[in-house]
Amino acid sequence: MNKRSTILYLSILILLSSGIGAFAASRNVAVVFSEVTGVNREAYHFFQTEAPKAGGDFNITSVRADNSVNPTDFDALLVFNTGISSGVDPALESFIANWPDKSKIILLSFQKGSKDFTVHYQTAADNNLGVDAITAASKWQGGFGALFGNAPVRAMHDEWLSKVVTMINAMK
Repeated sequence: MNKRSTILYLSILILLSSGIGAFAASRNVAVVFSEVTGVNREAYHFFQTEAPKAGGDFNITSVRADNSVNPTDFDALLVFNTGISSGVDPALESFIANWPDKSKIILLSFQKGSKDFTVHYQTAADNNLGVDAITAASKWQGGFGALFGNAPVRAMHDEWLSKVVTMINAMK
């Protein structure tokens, strides 16, 4: 191969590798909450540590549900709805209603007092907020019990995590 062909070949490789790198760039994900609670901290920590293992290449930032969140800063918003047994926290409901692109929002509700470890899904078309929604029990296994695991609780959290990662990865 002559010098000119080598330079052309290397130039093409550089262009291809930079294009692949741009395509595989991390997504900026905001975890939105209305209050700092133990459930929010546990869920945020779980999402932050487990999402990469589930195939999520995300830059994760926690933010409060207020008007200071800039829509252009994030590729996806994961809204943590906690501390209630049903419905949506009014502050979060208002935040979602005022968000310009609801296709970038996933509402993740942890139902207080629920003993049902089934994860439920709702599409944007199936709820009045116009966003995809996931509901799971507000049950966490920590401390000494975490050493031995709690299979139903862990499976529930792995399920919602997998669904969230898949949904965020599918967002354009």
